[in-house]
Amino acid sequence: MGRRAKAKRSSLRHLSQALAQEGHPASRTTVAKLLHKLKYSPKANARRTEARGASPKERNAQFEHIGEQRSQFKATGDPIISVDTKKKN
Repeated sequence: MGRRAKAKRSSLRHLSQALAQEGHPASRTTVAKLLHKLKYSPKANARRTEARGASPKERNAQFEHIGEQRSQFKATGDPIISVDTKKKN
């Protein structure tokens, strides 16, 4: 931690390891308590939360719809193109 790094998300484990390398051993629990005391709150990766997108039921409905569309296109001999996109904020 001698050089000041750009801000980035780090897990409590990585923060704990970085502190230990600089001669300041602290457990993940201690790091969490210190961050909380400084009014920092950990943020989960959006991929790991349901808040980001559709619920599992909605996702299943989406996949069923896509499957039906593929079947219809295949039956008529039309090409099937699959595109994976990410929503931009």
